Amino acid sequence: QPAADSASDKKRPIRQIPGNLPYTSSLGVFKRALEKLIEGEKPTTFKRDFLGTVLGVSGGAANPVIPILKKTGFLTDSGAPTEIYADFQTNSGRANAALLALKRGFSEIFRKNQY
Repeated sequence: QPAADSASDKKRPIRQIPGNLPYTSSLGVFKRALEKLIEGEKPTTFKRDFLGTVLGVSGGAANPVIPILKKTGFLTDSGAPTEIYADFQTNSGRANAALLALKRGFSEIFRKNQY
């Protein structure tokens, strides 16, 4: 057996992603939440209870959904739906709302490299 303090046993530091980009490892859950958001009613405040009972997205894989919706501008910091949220629910506004949300939540991706 190797020694307990060997270099291979040491944990690597958590890698920081520039731009503080929101993410989920459960894309199917996030996709389902967005699909249900289109059909569902617009709540006064978007909370885990609404996510689970109305949209049918619950469990540990649903944990990143609300922070991502906040970071992308679908929700305010207090959880109130924004105009982007409302536009995303309409057929005519969905594409533009999605683009605005992507630019807001993932601005690092949209920055141009000056070199």
